[in-house]
Amino acid sequence: MPKKKKNKNRAVKRGFHTLPNYLTVLRIALIPVFVWLFVSGTPHARLAATLVFFTASLTDFLDGWIARRWGLVTEIGIFLDQFADKLLVWSALVLLLFVPSLHIHWFWVGVILFRDLFITAVRAAVKKATGRQMVTSIWGKVKAAVQMAAVIIILVLLSLAEFPGGGPGRFLDAVLAWRVPMILIILSAVLALVSLARYLVDNRPALSEFLKRSRRQ
Repeated sequence: MPKKKKNKNRAVKRGFHTLPNYLTVLRIALIPVFVWLFVSGTPHARLAATLVFFTASLTDFLDGWIARRWGLVTEIGIFLDQFADKLLVWSALVLLLFVPSLHIHWFWVGVILFRDLFITAVRAAVKKATGRQMVTSIWGKVKAAVQMAAVIIILVLLSLAEFPGGGPGRFLDAVLAWRVPMILIILSAVLALVSLARYLVDNRPALSEFLKRSRRQ
């Protein structure tokens, strides 16, 4: 029987100079632009901030798709992609906390940030102690997608607020009255906890090895 060809697209490569990595760097570079537009107070600044955030989110989809499709997955790219995603969402969530009309409670934002920081710390510790790379599940991707979608929806609502009066103004009042932004953040926080639990379950062998080595020291 003829041997099956191995799929080389899944091989993790070394190096930096790939299109997906450039897109990830672009996403990181757009974060301070987004923050500046959001807080600048200039006319239609939040609409511009929304467009910048959406563009940055789009690069997240593109860099992953291109890396897998063309076999351009790199070690530095995996790290930068996760770092860029978290930094983008964190910056938006912290900014939204300071918009009184949204009624977003710091506790739920704290849950999301804690989950990401905890997993980052555990992953780094396990990698250093055992050399094992912890695996991610579909729940992590769902969590990330829902968080970005929630932030985009909330930013769109804030953009509508820059056009007072008429339909957009009345629509925004109704949405805020029903605490829609807060509900979206709570949903994101719940998914963050679910993905955390799933992450720990899926990586029990690596965690067990890490704990055994820690006890020996």
